[in-house]
Amino acid sequence: MRANTPSHTARLVARCLLLAFKDERLSRLLAPQAAEMLEGIPEVSSGCFGACLKWPWLRRVMFGIERLTLPGVIAHYLVRKLGVEAEVRSAIAAGAGRVVVIGAGFDTLAWRLHREFTDVQWIEVDQPATQAIKVRSLGQARNLTIMPHDLTGPRPLSQMLDEAAAGSVPSVIIVEGVTMYLTKEKVAELLKDCALLAGPLGWVILTFMDMDDLGSIDFRGQNRAVRLWLKLRAEPFLWGIPRHDLMPFLRDCGLGDERVIDHSDFRRTFLTPRGLEGLALARGECLCTCFPTHS
Repeated sequence: MRANTPSHTARLVARCLLLAFKDERLSRLLAPQAAEMLEGIPEVSSGCFGACLKWPWLRRVMFGIERLTLPGVIAHYLVRKLGVEAEVRSAIAAGAGRVVVIGAGFDTLAWRLHREFTDVQWIEVDQPATQAIKVRSLGQARNLTIMPHDLTGPRPLSQMLDEAAAGSVPSVIIVEGVTMYLTKEKVAELLKDCALLAGPLGWVILTFMDMDDLGSIDFRGQNRAVRLWLKLRAEPFLWGIPRHDLMPFLRDCGLGDERVIDHSDFRRTFLTPRGLEGLALARGECLCTCFPTHS
């Protein structure tokens, strides 16, 4: 990841959501207003990709590329975001007063929900280049704070911790689609700070790549071209962990009582109720909600 340019992966995920909006089945998994907000960001919706949104035959080509390189990844992005939002809403209902989104990219969760939950403080921490684009396109709000920081640098949450904000309000810390791009040491450092910032009554929501028995941290069935694309964009996957090793790793980071959602849970919770049982769904990345163990 480069601090001075918007994340290529963040742009790709946002464009996948816009493609989903144009598909009758996938659009059922898109959060309300998400597509409208993404369409308002020229760096996401314009250029050559704008032609894909306009012409059905080009969209069919794009979906064909997905089937050849990583089948079901667009549906995965959609259910992953639905899962994160469900966890956030549950935490707010339980008393969370602050939501911090780490490495938000072009995600719209904070930009949508800060209007609904005006008594909650929403904070985004991400690369300056990506955040500048979002602020220019989507504006700002009283209860939405933008904090630029290079996530590959030292302790991106240090400013909030140094301001004695840690633990002052039960908080939800979201680390979605981020850990795989960091080293194990950086992930541990980040999650330790997340535990402190969340406070003893808080929540930490993260996604991680479930390492398989051969030590691969890629999506299952992923074409080798995907790994090459990530490498060329300087955004390769660096970290993943087997499910059975997750608990001790989180304990070392001051987190525990984890609840893990995998592709089977995503399918049962989000696809089946919408009549989308037969939809392809990528496997390999899991969603985890956990709680600080320190006092």
